[in-house]
Amino acid sequence: MPGVIRDHHFQLFQQLMVTARSEGDTATERRWGHRWLDDIEAIHPKNDDERSALDIARVDAASEIDEPERVLPALMASERAMPTNYNASLRLAEMLEGAKRYDEALAACDRGLAHATGPVGKSWLLTTRANVLDDRGDHDGARAALAAALDVAKGIGEPQIRDRNVSRITRALEEYDKRPH
Repeated sequence: MPGVIRDHHFQLFQQLMVTARSEGDTATERRWGHRWLDDIEAIHPKNDDERSALDIARVDAASEIDEPERVLPALMASERAMPTNYNASLRLAEMLEGAKRYDEALAACDRGLAHATGPVGKSWLLTTRANVLDDRGDHDGARAALAAALDVAKGIGEPQIRDRNVSRITRALEEYDKRPH
């Protein structure tokens, strides 16, 4: 599709996957996901902005087909290439969690937290940390990380973003407290 810009190209893959899933055709959904990842892997980013954009698509595609392991090498390379970009660490932590590599996911969260300068990034990293701790069975640590994420989110300056994040984290805390531990 030479005349289609990359974002639209990626959206087409995503829509083809959604259509296959809605028809119950998981084999076709996976095939489109693999083609999307193949396309992403064929692109050599020209700069950090392009690298970040590719990583977002990479995580989306891998999440859709539940293959976090496939994108770990590329995400690790991105984190090495952008060591002060907390988003690179966040995306890596999310995929490491999906791959059940919890200690590595927590370390990626810590690296991201060391570079996150604002409350939006910190709250996402702390929420991811809570998810990893919960997966690992550290329920007290998970709840503490969620509470910390909520405190940080309350400091977001933009009212709509703050309200959305506070609401999301509050719901997560309420749901967490309802679960037996």
